[in-house]
Amino acid sequence: MYTLMLYSLKVGACLAVFYLFFKLLLSRETFHRLNRIVVLAAMVLSFVLPLCVITVYRELPAMPELPSAEPESQPFPWDKAATAAFLAGAAAALLWTLGSVCGVLHMIRRGHRERLGDGSVLVRTDQPVVPFSWYRYIVMSEKDLAENGEAIVLHEKAHLRLRHSFDLLVTDLAGCLQWFNPAMWLLRRELRAIHEYEADEAVLDSGVDARQYQLLLIRK
Repeated sequence: MYTLMLYSLKVGACLAVFYLFFKLLLSRETFHRLNRIVVLAAMVLSFVLPLCVITVYRELPAMPELPSAEPESQPFPWDKAATAAFLAGAAAALLWTLGSVCGVLHMIRRGHRERLGDGSVLVRTDQPVVPFSWYRYIVMSEKDLAENGEAIVLHEKAHLRLRHSFDLLVTDLAGCLQWFNPAMWLLRRELRAIHEYEADEAVLDSGVDARQYQLLLIRK
């Protein structure tokens, strides 16, 4: 387990370097598809690079025998304590992720489902939820559907078409091993922002009035 924790620390260092690279060079660019690919590739590479170990063998002269030292008191097992803390954090992050997924599934089961023409499923609920999409489901309140249903549905359909749910699921699972690393959560936030930009661009390309849509985004 100590080896796993050491591997995670190396992954964390890679994520921090890639985040700084993205923030300084690409975060202001409007090529959202490219930014999405870069962020996802950075996460994958961060988990792969620490596995690429180059071992160099060389002979060393024999060490002279040293007189046996008197037994000393056992030091505090910091390595075991750190490993236990790492595993506890990873388990808590995994439980939080599973709880979020279960909450989404519960909301989908309780809502009124309506299949749309493109195969996605609109789930209407009386609860005051922020509209969101997951897998092939679009969840929104009856109030939002009545007021701005067309634009919101177009926005969420774009999320589904671009497979944004898959990105976030992979990122959440990776975050279970990197729960201690701010760079992991900052990259996740950047990825979510890119998703929103991509969906907004798809809505505007469909012919929705840009000014009205901007006002909708401000209200939401």
